[in-house]
Amino acid sequence: MQNILWLKRISFLLLACCVIATCTYLIIQHSDAAGRLSLTPNKSTAIAEGGHWDNPAIKKVPCTSTVEKDFSLDCGVLTTDISRGQFELGFAVLKVKAPISRKRDVGAGSAQKAPVIYLEGGPGVGGATEQANMDFWQVFLKDAALPREIVLINTRGTKGALPYFECDELATEQLRLLATGTSISDEIALMASLQKKCVAQYHAFLQAQVPFTKNEQHPGIGLLSSHYSKGDVTELMRALGYDKWHLWGGSYGGRLALLAGQSEEVVSIVLDSPYLFQSGNLLSFPQLELKARKHHMQLYEEFLVALEPKDAEVFPASYQQLVQAVLNKLESSAQPIEITLFEQPIKKLVFTEMDLISIEFTVLYDSALWPSYYWFLLSFIGEPTPFNEQFATQFDTKLVLDAYLYNFDTEFFNLATYTAVECLDNDLPDSSLFKKEVDLVAEEYFPMSTYSSNKARNADITNWKQFWLEYEDSYVCSDSIFNARNSVHTAAYPNVPLLVLAGDKDPVTPAATLRELPKRDNVFSKVLRNWGHGVLLSYGCEPILLTKTLEAFEAGEPIAPEAMCELDYFEG
Repeated sequence: MQNILWLKRISFLLLACCVIATCTYLIIQHSDAAGRLSLTPNKSTAIAEGGHWDNPAIKKVPCTSTVEKDFSLDCGVLTTDISRGQFELGFAVLKVKAPISRKRDVGAGSAQKAPVIYLEGGPGVGGATEQANMDFWQVFLKDAALPREIVLINTRGTKGALPYFECDELATEQLRLLATGTSISDEIALMASLQKKCVAQYHAFLQAQVPFTKNEQHPGIGLLSSHYSKGDVTELMRALGYDKWHLWGGSYGGRLALLAGQSEEVVSIVLDSPYLFQSGNLLSFPQLELKARKHHMQLYEEFLVALEPKDAEVFPASYQQLVQAVLNKLESSAQPIEITLFEQPIKKLVFTEMDLISIEFTVLYDSALWPSYYWFLLSFIGEPTPFNEQFATQFDTKLVLDAYLYNFDTEFFNLATYTAVECLDNDLPDSSLFKKEVDLVAEEYFPMSTYSSNKARNADITNWKQFWLEYEDSYVCSDSIFNARNSVHTAAYPNVPLLVLAGDKDPVTPAATLRELPKRDNVFSKVLRNWGHGVLLSYGCEPILLTKTLEAFEAGEPIAPEAMCELDYFEG
C-alpha cells in the first residue's frame, strides 16, 4: 500500500516477512562514490557439494556472519545481465552438513538433491547473510531436517543489493507524524508530496547508477519491477550451476516465485501466504480494512469464551462495543491523548483513530498479539487522562505498541522500493469502479446495529468515503513515472507442483484469494484456522513439512499437509 497514511493503517503489510523471519541485511564494503561493490574474487570452484563459482556472473565474498559447525555457508554477489539493468545482488548458500532429525526420521539424503531458493516478502525486504538472520535459519533448517542447500538472495532495491537508495526524509517525516496530531487531510497531502519527490529522486538515481543496454531507453525505477527481478532468480541459480531447483516464496516472495517458476529447471513451488498478482491494486484496499474488522469480531468472541468468567465480565460484549468505547474516549478528550514511550525512536505517541485502525490491522499478522490487543484496548478505556507515564510499560500495551512502532524504525525494509514495485506490478483501477467499491464496503463497515441514530452513522460513512477519495486523488502510483509499468496480472501459473499455505485471519493475503490458483491434481493447499500472515517460518506448520513436500514433489507423489498443520491459536 503506497501512501504513507495507508502505511499507518496496515503497516505490517510492508514488513510481512520481517516479523516472520527476523529479516536482516548483508553488509558489503563499498569502494567508490558510485556505491558499487568492492569485490575480491575467491578462487574456490565449489560451493558445498553442488553448483560452482566459475561463472563470471557471480563472485564469492567473505560472509559477514558465522554458522555452527553443523552448517556450511558461502556468500557471494550476482552481477545481473546488463540487458535487464546491471545490479549487484548479495546472496548466500546455507546447508546442514548432516541433517539433524528432531521430530521425524528423515534420511540424510544426497548432496545432489535439488536446492531450494527462498524469496523474501515485502517487497523491499533484504537481508541474506546478517547474523540474526543466519541464527534463525540454522534453527529452522535443523527443525526441518532439510538435506539440501537453501539459497537466500537480496533482490533489487533491498539492503544487500547495490546500488542502494533510501529516502531519509520520508522515514523521518513518518516518525514525526506519529508524535503529532496532524489532521488526516493534511497528512495525506504532505506524505503524497514527499512520496512523489522520493520516487522522482529514486528514478534519477537508478538511471545514473545502473548500467543498461545503451541502444534502449533506460527504465530507471522501472528496473525494480518483478518483471525484471524474476530473471535475477533464474540467472543466479543457473550461474551457481544447478540443473534443477525448487522455489519457496513468502508473502510478496510468492508472487515472485510464480513469475520465476516459468523457468524449465523449476521442480516445484511452495507459497506461504502468497501476495498474488494484483493484490496491491488500489481497488482491494477498502475491502482489506473491512475484512480486518470482521476478523476481529469473530476472534473477540472466541477470546471471551477462552477467558475465565471473572475476566470475561470486565470486557464489553462485542468487539464493536469495545472499539466504540475507545473512539468515545478519543472524541471526549479535551486534549490529544499522548502515550509516553520508552526505548522507542520517538518519546511519545499521539494516539488517534488512525493509530487504532493501524494497530487493528497490524496485530492480525501474529496470533500471539491478539489477546494482548484486546487487553490493551480495555486498559486504554480505563486509563485516566492524561495517561500515566508507565501506561506504555504494561505488558500488553508494550507488546502491542512495540509491534506497531517496529514498522516505523526498521533498517531491514525499504519503503521507496516497496512503493516502486507495487506501483509497477499492479494496474491502476478505473476511478468509477473504485468509488463504487468504497460505497459498497461502507455499508458493511458501518452496520446500523452499532449506532443509536442514522445521523451518527451517516456522518461516519461520509468521513470514511472522504478519506478514500482524498487517498485516490493523491495516489502515488498515478504518477506518470510509472506509466511504463510491467503489470504482472496476466502471468500464467507454472505447470509444476504447488503447495500453498495460508491463515484464515491473514489481513493482507486473504485465504479467499487462493481461489485464483489453478485447480490441478498437483496443487495442494492448507488454510490454518485462526492464523495470521506467514505459516511455515512462524511454525504454524511443522518445518518438516517443507522437507516432506520437496521430496514428495520430486518423486511425483501427493502430499497431505493437514497432518503437520493442525494448530488453532485458541485451541492451543
